[in-house]
Amino acid sequence: MSRSNRIVPLTAAPVLSLASFAMTRLTGQEEFGTGAFKVFFASGTFVVPPGVTSIRVRCHGAGGAGAWRNNGSGPLTGGGGGGFAMKTIAVTPGQAYSATVGKGGSYPISYSVRDGVAGGTSSFGGILSATGGGAGRWENGSIVQLGGAGGVGSGGDVNYAGGNGGPVQSQVGALFLTGGGGCATVLGKGGNGGTIGPGTLSCYTGGGGALFDGGGVYGTNNNGHTGGGGTGGSAPDLGPLGGANGGGASIFGEFAPANSAGASSLPSFAFNRFPGDILFGGGGGGSPQGGFPNGGPGAGGGSAAASIAGKGGVFGGAGGASGMPDGSTAASGGIGGGGGGATSSTNGCGGPGGDGLVIVEW
Repeated sequence: MSRSNRIVPLTAAPVLSLASFAMTRLTGQEEFGTGAFKVFFASGTFVVPPGVTSIRVRCHGAGGAGAWRNNGSGPLTGGGGGGFAMKTIAVTPGQAYSATVGKGGSYPISYSVRDGVAGGTSSFGGILSATGGGAGRWENGSIVQLGGAGGVGSGGDVNYAGGNGGPVQSQVGALFLTGGGGCATVLGKGGNGGTIGPGTLSCYTGGGGALFDGGGVYGTNNNGHTGGGGTGGSAPDLGPLGGANGGGASIFGEFAPANSAGASSLPSFAFNRFPGDILFGGGGGGSPQGGFPNGGPGAGGGSAAASIAGKGGVFGGAGGASGMPDGSTAASGGIGGGGGGATSSTNGCGGPGGDGLVIVEW
């Protein structure tokens, strides 16, 4: 398949079969200029090549870190996902531009309790930028708590917001851990970490995917665990029956049941120039027994208890984690994804946010 006729998803709505694919380009997915590009995974300088008078730049902000505490009760929410901005810029050969890549929110292992840390801003030459996701929050006792806010894009021809870390709406004095938000991409806004609704007890939610939300927990649920968002749909919510649910579907309709990793990898027939061009993965399933329910490529992570939470797939947020091994750091968000809230019996660290990204095409 040629570079100009690759298969891409038609919309950011749920896409569940190969029949929903076509030889259609979305804005930002089509080849730009000569087809050359440079991906900045760390800050650097871009010098316009000879003969180039127009470039297209996209910025992904970094993810915020989730909150952490040792034992106790109260909400511990996930960090927000980074924002996204994309712009076509008129340039002169030989011009130099600063490409700044935001660092994911993180902090040293702690012996007490603390909020997370916001993710850094990614930018290009003072022209466009994408802020990082906000920090996850903690509170002691029966307090309603929001997750970290998603970052925002600005200065672009296209600007999207990252997903929010999962909020806690229950006022019951119990332990609640939510997943981080997904990073925004050229396909649209990042997914939100799963919500914990009123009346629940000791529940855990998965991270948001690059497009869809992690599963929520509602009703009189006790010790419920939800999966991470996929690229074909959000993870299912849990009602009053409790237990664990699966992750959100991939664009092929594949989904991960409880206690398993996210489904799907990049098919051989699809041409993927760089991260975010095409997103395929499904979310990891919720896990009440521990394990590593990681999100698939382009998806979110699941939640976990008695272990480290599921790691976010590319641009996905990580899940919330209870009972982490002492002295450990919870799983991180993917590129620009927020980390989840976490706890252990003594010392530890909430999930770090994923670093941002800057891409230049010419």
